[in-house]
Amino acid sequence: MSRYHCKFKWAGSHRYGIVDEYSKDAKEAAKKQGTVIECSVGPERFIIPNELVTDIKDRNYKNCKLHEESGIFWGGGEAEDFVSLCQIVATIREQRLPKTKQLMPDQQFGVSVGDGSANYVVVKVMKVNCDVAWRGWCADRYYDHHFGCGGRFKVNDVKRYVGMAEAGRTLFGGNQTRADKSPEHFKELKKDWEKRYGKLPQSEFLAL
Repeated sequence: MSRYHCKFKWAGSHRYGIVDEYSKDAKEAAKKQGTVIECSVGPERFIIPNELVTDIKDRNYKNCKLHEESGIFWGGGEAEDFVSLCQIVATIREQRLPKTKQLMPDQQFGVSVGDGSANYVVVKVMKVNCDVAWRGWCADRYYDHHFGCGGRFKVNDVKRYVGMAEAGRTLFGGNQTRADKSPEHFKELKKDWEKRYGKLPQSEFLAL
């Protein structure tokens, strides 16, 4: 049976990830009793000793439903719900930014891919360039052909995508209403997550 979601020990806590079984790196790691894991939220890849990896077998998409108040999907399983919490936190961080025409860290944008989207967040802004990181908000984990898994791009190029994302939120006012209430949604769903799965792990993706 092929592996998919897992959690693994890293830096004193545990993370969630997607097991890579088939790449050249993964096959080499397997020979040394290791597992190659892609972070469930960001673009990072890890090689983890097998004894520090636990496969998650509780995926249940029949129970996964749209949490209409926050606009995220909820109830699909431990790893999926963790990603959803991280998505709410990213929304909160973005909503706390001052209103300005300047590009800023924590601004987000998406690019339509297939039947979903490739999602990105600005992590650093310089005079001409900015650093952008991929985020796993889409269950299909799509990547855009231009932004890939993230990297360094021209500020003016990224500003255009961020502007389109902001325009979309303005056009569809319901999304703005959900974002305004994101902090209370996070508290509600965090409580439900810990009731279902135990203590929420420390993560930079949950930092407020």
